[in-house]
Amino acid sequence: MNPIDLRFNELHATARLDEGALHLALTGTADATSESALGGVITRLHLEAQQAAAREAIVDLRALEFMNSSCFKAFITWIVAVDKLPPTQRYRIRFLCNPAIHWQKRSLRAMVHFGGDIVTVENV
Repeated sequence: MNPIDLRFNELHATARLDEGALHLALTGTADATSESALGGVITRLHLEAQQAAAREAIVDLRALEFMNSSCFKAFITWIVAVDKLPPTQRYRIRFLCNPAIHWQKRSLRAMVHFGGDIVTVENV
């Protein structure tokens, strides 16, 4: 996988594949203006994960100040797509969040409900 380094308005996304795990870090704000760009990154990561037979995707949100509901929907769509894969092809998605950013804890709980055992959230 070629590393991703995307800057779109107030959103900065970097992604790489390392030792069988995808790493995605988001900083800034993910709002309506960056929804399409974020969706494109997530779609690409899902395809890369399948091709590389990745065991995990780590999504670092610790420096993400805000994410609107449209961008959350992109993550929910990703989780649903992973859940629809045959069990042998599924991979886990682990969200790293910042406990000092209050919206993350509340909002990421919903991700766990959609993803079941596929999704975990860690306060780091």
